[in-house]
Formats: sequence, structure tokens, C-alpha cells
Amino acid sequence: MWLSEQMTPYLAAAARTCGGAVLASDTETETAAALGQWLLREIFGSRNAGTKLPEPVEGLIDDPEDGDARAALEDQVQDALSRDPRLHAAVRDRLTRFLRKETDAGNTEAMMELGDLLRGEKDYTGARAVYQQAIEAGDPKGLILLAHMLYGGLGDADGARTAYQQAIDSGNADVAAQALVNRGHLLMGSYRDYGSARTSYEQAIGSGHPDWAPTAMVALARLMEKQGDTTGAQDAYHQAIESGSPDAAARASVFLGNMLRKQGDAAGARAAYQRVIESGNVDWASAAGDELLNLM
Repeated sequence: MWLSEQMTPYLAAAARTCGGAVLASDTETETAAALGQWLLREIFGSRNAGTKLPEPVEGLIDDPEDGDARAALEDQVQDALSRDPRLHAAVRDRLTRFLRKETDAGNTEAMMELGDLLRGEKDYTGARAVYQQAIEAGDPKGLILLAHMLYGGLGDADGARTAYQQAIDSGNADVAAQALVNRGHLLMGSYRDYGSARTSYEQAIGSGHPDWAPTAMVALARLMEKQGDTTGAQDAYHQAIESGSPDAAARASVFLGNMLRKQGDAAGARAAYQRVIESGNVDWASAAGDELLNLM
């Protein structure tokens, strides 16, 4: 995770709390909003309340929850951090101090965020310690992050598999559903155990989770396609398309189109790509358009 991405919620908190005065003088308190306000002033400079603000800042003030506004400001922050190593170090140090203070106060979200920060710096020992602290404090989301680090950072597939199983057994429906999907990916990618991966995806689908069940449908379809079961894959893709999840439907439509194109079904592929284009999905419409052009 980029440092700019980790800072985005703090920038939104500053915009929400301070409004048009967000670039005025810093507050003395150590809060999320104060941290975001400090960074905005470091990048854009001080401006009195009532004066015109930079467009990305104005956009975030208008709607701190708007994804496009957040992304636009995050890009500006990333550019500034990339150009200025001194600022990058200052932001990292101040964010670390804030998260350690929140961690000491028992904030499990801060523990996991601190773990992500340490992981990004390849301090896997430190990251593992704070993820474990969050887990012991009763937040099973730490198990997902721990598994990500164990496999992605240390290559410890067995350790990650154990953490995912603990997450599945945690009793938290959101965490369990995500862990089932992630375990399926691990079993498929690291162990080449397609049978167990399929079972994990099917269990995630059976959970009925509004986000992770559709994700598992797409993953199951990809697994079936890889094994040559194109009929089963097509059924699973259609299940994802009809799941009610816009993202899963768009992904499934693009992958279905690709599979149909390989089978020589140009009309079916064209219909699948067109469905995504008409949906306007910001993540997949462009890819669908490119694939549609390849059919011409």
C-alpha cells in the first residue's frame, strides 16, 4: 500500500472536520483530522479560510466520501511524496507516531494500519507483532492481514493457510467469507490443489456474503475454465453476472467474453463485452472496450 493511500482517510477527516478552513493554521491536538490537515498544508501551503482552495482540496471538501475526489487528491499527494524524500520521511514518521499512540490506547484498527505501514517498509517482524496484537485484542481481521504478509512477504504458504483457517473459524461472517476466498486462491496458486480450492470457493458462495460470494463465483469459474470445464465455467460466470454485485458482474462478463472468443463464439463474446461497456463500470468498461475492438 502506498503511503499516499494510507493517508487518504486522514485527508478526508481533515476536509470533513475543517471544511474551507482546512489550509488555515494547524490544530494543536493529535487527531486523524489534524494529521490530514498538516499534510495538506505541507503540500499546498497555508491559506486563510474563505480564500480559493486548490481544486483537488475543494473536491474533497464538497464530498469527503467521494471516491473520485479521494483518488484525485491521492494522486497529488503521491506526486508530492515521490518528489520530496524529506516530506515522505516526515509523513511516515508522523503517521507512525500517531498509530503507535492509538495502538497503545487499544485501537485495533490502528494496530492493523500500523502493521500495513511496517509491512510496506519490509519490517515483517514488527508487522507480525502488531497484527498479532490486534488478533489477541479480539479483531479477527488481523488474521487476514497476517496471512497476506506471511505469504506475500515471507513466502510462508503453510503459515498463511493456518491463519486463513483461524479466520474461517473466527465466527465473524465477513472475515470468514473473505478467508474462504483467499484460501482458495492460496490453494490454487501455491499448492495447485484445485479440488480443495474449489471446495473453499463453494463454501464462500454458500455463505451468501454480498461481496465475497460473488467474488468466489468468478474465482470458481476461472478454476473450471483452467481445468477445461467450459460448461461449468460459463454457468459460474452467469451466476456472478446475476449476483447483484456490479464489480463481480463486470469481471465475470469480461472473462466470459474472453472464453467465448477463444471458443470462436464472436457473437457471445461481443454481447458479454457490450454488457460491461453499457454498465459504465469504471474498472472494467475500458478493458471490455479493448477486447471488443479485438473482435473487429
